Amino acid sequence: MQHSFTPISGCIHRPAGTRLSFVQRGSGVRARSRHRSAHLGAHYRTTGWITAHEIDPARGVEFITMDDGIRRALGAAPGEVLRMVLREQIDRALKLDPFNVTIHSFYAIDLLLARRYEDAITQARKTLKMQPDNGVASTALILSLYMNKQYEQAVTAAAALYASAMFGWPEIADALKKGYAEVGYAGALRRIADLETAKYGTLPGVANDAATNYLMGGDTARAFEWFEKAYEVRDPNLPYLNCYPILDPLRGDPRLQSLLRRIGLPQ
Repeated sequence: MQHSFTPISGCIHRPAGTRLSFVQRGSGVRARSRHRSAHLGAHYRTTGWITAHEIDPARGVEFITMDDGIRRALGAAPGEVLRMVLREQIDRALKLDPFNVTIHSFYAIDLLLARRYEDAITQARKTLKMQPDNGVASTALILSLYMNKQYEQAVTAAAALYASAMFGWPEIADALKKGYAEVGYAGALRRIADLETAKYGTLPGVANDAATNYLMGGDTARAFEWFEKAYEVRDPNLPYLNCYPILDPLRGDPRLQSLLRRIGLPQ
């Protein structure tokens, strides 16, 4: 079974024709299979929930919620408990399998979600030395560099991934680098979002990737337009809208709140 990554969104997509259900408020789904790699994921800031996703080579991505005990603990001190659980689970996973690129890449994303951008950058680069075109690590790197306002390095990282054999989009990479030189970071992100939607807009994962590019490019209206398109095709990356730091300034936006309600995420 083949899976695909998107450069900015970075998570695994189920192949076309398969179904993915978003996590629903109050669900208590637990791991049911051996040989799965659990990823501590989204920190739900108003309820203190954490969600995890699991990767099964035969089934793709499933979103689950952690147990009631963790949710109750998070209600008291969500940030501190998140860091504690994250470190405990990642350390355990790395001790069991220290050369597992998937675990290393998820650690980079977890650090991003914990708003530890410098640590996320370090971990992402460590992972990319192991696997240069790793989509998850590239996501952590690009978004962390963006949050740190290290725009030139973010452009370099994104262009390298777009041009890699994994994506084969050299024209997107070139447009990004040229746009950055001509109109700066925000303008360059809008340009490549226009280009990728025109050329690849119907491909899996592109709607969410383009929406993220529009958002980082400062075009919020177009970002939500493409987030809605991602919702229509049940893009499995959408639950991360509730935890990605690039959405933090928009937590009170009715468009985001409406989208999260329809996905089934607590706010």
